[in-house]
Amino acid sequence: MDEGDRIYMTELLAQMRLIKERIEEAEKDCALWTSRVAVAEKAGKADLAAAAAERAEMVRETITADEKALMELEVRKSALKNEIRAAGVGDGSVARANKMVESLKDTPWAPQDARLDRLTKEATADDALAALKKKMGQ
Repeated sequence: MDEGDRIYMTELLAQMRLIKERIEEAEKDCALWTSRVAVAEKAGKADLAAAAAERAEMVRETITADEKALMELEVRKSALKNEIRAAGVGDGSVARANKMVESLKDTPWAPQDARLDRLTKEATADDALAALKKKMGQ
């Protein structure tokens, strides 16, 4: 695997990991909203049950979209592996790698969006840690 292939594969794997994390979070949300449907129905609150069911369905749709995106990335990863095997050493072209990364732009797994998501998640975690330290008097 040459450097260009490595760059592209790294980006694919990073995007796949982020999507898997989103799917896991969405599955937890779906379970929460599904349980809220049951609680609302048991309490006789049809309007709340309907709202919770609608929210659960929205989360299921998100999961489906993310699973589709994950499958598309798996196909790209498999295609890259096959291409590497077929080419042997590979052409070593950084321009080729940049072209492949560029092909991810304007898709649900665009590299710039993933970086923004990571930075947002890190900033949120830093803020939560700072608040906890302040609360604990440190």
